[in-house]
Amino acid sequence: MLKSIRNLANGPSSEETFDTVTGLLDRTAFIDNLSEAIENSDASQERIFGIANIEQFKLINHSYGN
Repeated sequence: MLKSIRNLANGPSSEETFDTVTGLLDRTAFIDNLSEAIENSDASQERIFGIANIEQFKLINHSYGN
């Protein structure tokens, strides 16, 4: 599965979309890729994943990111 996640960094497919502020995969593309990686992973290995929804991200980004 780690290999599958690394493949995300090698470039987007034509179907993937990215957040314009962060340049990261948007939520839908991230969840789709994560689901695929989990389905193709070795079930005997334990994994932990997290996703955060940051309220007022624009305010945080303007204060600390730019």
